[in-house]
Amino acid sequence: MVDPRQFREGGYIASGFANVALFNRAPHPNAAKVYINWLLSREGLDEFSRALGYASERIDAAKDHVEPWLLPIEGAWSDEREDAPELRAKVASLAKEVLGE
Repeated sequence: MVDPRQFREGGYIASGFANVALFNRAPHPNAAKVYINWLLSREGLDEFSRALGYASERIDAAKDHVEPWLLPIEGAWSDEREDAPELRAKVASLAKEVLGE
């Protein structure tokens, strides 16, 4: 979570589950890139998924360790909403403002 006092909008924000970011001016940017590359690989997501007990959204990731009720249901939620492009643009704009890009 990020301290809500850092944002004029108030409230807290959290990356939620299954998000990864590389911040500008990281102390060890190459190490972070290597880690993110591994984390997003099939092997990395398999390990992450097994550690948390949740299914990865990656199609080729293992799901044999996940409780059936935690498996994603195809079509249960979709970002193909009519207003999805507008929402993505708003989120991208806010992210650039907050992260200084």
